[in-house]
Amino acid sequence: QATQLTLNGYPIIRSITLNQTAGLKVGDTVSVEKVDVEQNGGGEVKLSYQWHRDGGAIDGATSESYHLTEQDTGATLFVAVTATNAAKNEGYKASSKTEPVTGKASAVTVTASAASVEANGLNTITYTATVKDRFGRAVVGEAIVWDIDKPELVAQGETSTITGTGGVGTMTVTTKNTGGTITVSATVNGKKGESGVALQGIPTIKSITLNQTAGLKVGDTVSVEKVDVEQN
Repeated sequence: QATQLTLNGYPIIRSITLNQTAGLKVGDTVSVEKVDVEQNGGGEVKLSYQWHRDGGAIDGATSESYHLTEQDTGATLFVAVTATNAAKNEGYKASSKTEPVTGKASAVTVTASAASVEANGLNTITYTATVKDRFGRAVVGEAIVWDIDKPELVAQGETSTITGTGGVGTMTVTTKNTGGTITVSATVNGKKGESGVALQGIPTIKSITLNQTAGLKVGDTVSVEKVDVEQN
């Protein structure tokens, strides 16, 4: 009498595709887009997931998606996928690692261009905010809140609302011909940086006093006794 056996092979995971591996930052979600499994004669398989941070399993991170937190700052991530068939045979594969995750802003530096004085006496200044995480990596795509200490003196021009390439955002202002200092701050994720610029006003001559304006005769000397200048 012959006995017929059903052979249940072990599933083989050929590849794992993630939605994103580069440019990840805290607050993003990384997820499994596709798992290519060869059933190998064992029928349908069930997939299970375990996310890892710098090689160590992350507690509770067992779904196909993982939301990045502050704890992931500077870390590389990968997901391990297990395929299990009806016979409880398992296949296992780890995905490729992501690039290090960028964290929230840790330092905000604001610098100002050398102010230029236009023909009409107005000052044009460009302030640049550079935002880094605690590992010194550029923080991209985060909102910038700008503040001007003397808004009544300036006209605000082109302004970045979020950090761009290199973690940089800029704001250009035109100031009145008043002299003094304009200080601008930029706040990202609760971290603040600021920079002040001395305004370069155009000097105003209020009055000129001569030593004599009447009764002049040949041989006399006329001269400037006083010039009243407002430096601005």
